[in-house]
Amino acid sequence: MAKKAAFGVLKLGTPDTPVVVADLRTWRVEQEANEIDTTVMGTGKGSMAPGAVMEALVADLFFESTDAAQAYALANVGSEALVDVELYPIGETMGNPQWTAKGTLMSFSPEGAADGAMEVNGMRLVTDSNGGTWGTAP
Repeated sequence: MAKKAAFGVLKLGTPDTPVVVADLRTWRVEQEANEIDTTVMGTGKGSMAPGAVMEALVADLFFESTDAAQAYALANVGSEALVDVELYPIGETMGNPQWTAKGTLMSFSPEGAADGAMEVNGMRLVTDSNGGTWGTAP
């Protein structure tokens, strides 16, 4: 039976102090292979082959200026320091699925509209060369 992600928890920070990100709305783990053009000249047809795989975590959340994890993310966009991330899709209960990774925060862009809440759409963390790991919550 499918489980709802309504109780999902995302944590960001250093290895010793991961902090829960407030107001998580949605998340996704993207895995994408780079495309390598292997077309042979004169064949009249293009061909591609898969290259290195890139993995990223993308999250949407309501912006909260007093949230320590969001402040950490905003301060570390583009930093060479790796950020630890822990994702618990259905909550932190022991035995639930867990995704962990180290990566670089590539974007964190608060935005708003006159008739709505401030949001961060597409906070993006690209994993290091080891990628992320699926396991179970301790």
